[in-house]
Amino acid sequence: MVNANYQIYEVKVSLEEMVNNSHEEFLDLLSVLATDTKLLMDISYEIVDVDRLEQLVILSVHGDTSLIEESEDDDNA
Repeated sequence: MVNANYQIYEVKVSLEEMVNNSHEEFLDLLSVLATDTKLLMDISYEIVDVDRLEQLVILSVHGDTSLIEESEDDDNA
């Protein structure tokens, strides 16, 4: 069963950002890059490509957007 609150995003990060942050900081970074918030939950990611020219790693980020949707609902109330 697929949860409708899960979304997939593609983000680009530098190798430096990947290695110089703690795991939790890196997950927060992925959340911000994907959604402009730190509210993405249950994040998983995988490398899908490398941009050698820009020296970036391209990641597929998968996460639960429930808190983002709740926050948007609260803002619209």
